Amino acid sequence: MRTRESLQGLPRRQLRRICTLDAVASWENLFLAADRARRGKRRRADVEDWWRRRETELALLREELLGGFWLPGPYRIFTIHEPNRQPAAH
Repeated sequence: MRTRESLQGLPRRQLRRICTLDAVASWENLFLAADRARRGKRRRADVEDWWRRRETELALLREELLGGFWLPGPYRIFTIHEPNRQPAAH
């Protein structure tokens, strides 16, 4: 495992690639990710419901990540209408 001191001389671009599961599952990172995911959707009822219980949801997600049990959900297929119609997956 790399320490902060061992990362000192690395270029910024290379620092961005170094990512550990502990860093991904950190509380700070999970709350930042939740906030970013909420952008542009704040007024949606389902987003507001999730936001009210975010601490519980993030705690469960953190346990799944650190325990190795998290699995991604299925892709959602949708159509982008601007500037051209094209299929996309999310």
